[in-house]
Amino acid sequence: DDGFQHQAVSRDLDIVLLDSNCPFGGSRVLPAGMMREPLLGIRRADIAIFTKSNKIELDKFIQQIKSINSKIKIMKANHKASSIKDIDGNIVLDKDIADKKIFLISSIATPKAFRNTATNYNIEIIDEFPFADHHNYTAEDIKMILNKIKQPQDTAILTTEKDIVKLRLFKDLLKMIKTYYLAIDFEISENEDILIQSIDEVIKDCKQ
Repeated sequence: DDGFQHQAVSRDLDIVLLDSNCPFGGSRVLPAGMMREPLLGIRRADIAIFTKSNKIELDKFIQQIKSINSKIKIMKANHKASSIKDIDGNIVLDKDIADKKIFLISSIATPKAFRNTATNYNIEIIDEFPFADHHNYTAEDIKMILNKIKQPQDTAILTTEKDIVKLRLFKDLLKMIKTYYLAIDFEISENEDILIQSIDEVIKDCKQ
């Protein structure tokens, strides 16, 4: 993340995460695109992990990276929904939300990915509120959302694990409606053994 560009930070292992849906950010750096620096910066990386890689063909991207950094180690990973939890972090049973009409709320870079993950559950999504990435919620935002929800007893809010931290600040406003979040696990789906070995080698070197 940001640490990769902060080259003054001491590091023993550089791991770069690349979103498989758009690994090179449209090939343009900020503000024209999503890249924080030109792709040539991948020369400094020891490991590249393609996230959200399920069912995505990545060979051409891997070849492109290897052409810049032949020594880099490549891994693949996925985000997997582990459970739905209430606003206090308690796991919610499927039957508790089966009859709810769900409003999705998020402020992440890829709200479509959140929706796709949520649809893996047997829930009825009737609307969504995708705010800008890193949005700081206000009381006015919460009131706007609640005004659109006509029958709070039959509906519920489902948000991301990242957003629930911010929404908990408005717990009093949200007490009229059930508010849940999707807990996500990050799992290495390819070459996990190489990642563990790389970390172990760094730890051993640090102890010497």
